[in-house]
Amino acid sequence: MSSSLEPAVFPAVIDSCVLYHLELRLLLIHLDAAGLFRLHVSEKIVDDFIRNLAKKKCWNNEKALHLKSKILAVVENGIIDGSEIPLDNLQCNYNDRHVLATAIRAKAEEIVTFNLQHFPPETTEPHGVRAVHPDRFVCNLYDLRTEVFIACLQQMSINTASPHLSVGKIVAGRL
Repeated sequence: MSSSLEPAVFPAVIDSCVLYHLELRLLLIHLDAAGLFRLHVSEKIVDDFIRNLAKKKCWNNEKALHLKSKILAVVENGIIDGSEIPLDNLQCNYNDRHVLATAIRAKAEEIVTFNLQHFPPETTEPHGVRAVHPDRFVCNLYDLRTEVFIACLQQMSINTASPHLSVGKIVAGRL
């Protein structure tokens, strides 16, 4: 009797700065739904993202809250409350301690962030966590299960409204 082994699905915490990029955010949501990893955030991470996006785009509160509710609904099983972890014990960037606390609580080995300097290895490794750039993270997922990754890109392309984005345009846009 033979059985095929599937790769283990590992948890990763996505920082607010990564959520800011539409194509990357959608790709990560698709890859999570396909089972390539488990996407985790905290409500504070989503609040930081929404606050910065609303400020940059000059959105009204109603539009910002609508997007927040959509994101929280999509990642409902991945919302982590890191408040049980004392932030004073965490030595990474002061404003990002809640992100590391979320990773610890989620038992995530990786924080996906553009702000690698906010999470130096000496502050994350004692907790079994490392910060990884989104490009590296996405490439690792591609290497893990290429066929599933490509199917996610194709689904994203199909799902995009006007103007329709080809897989090539999606990849060229961020990845």
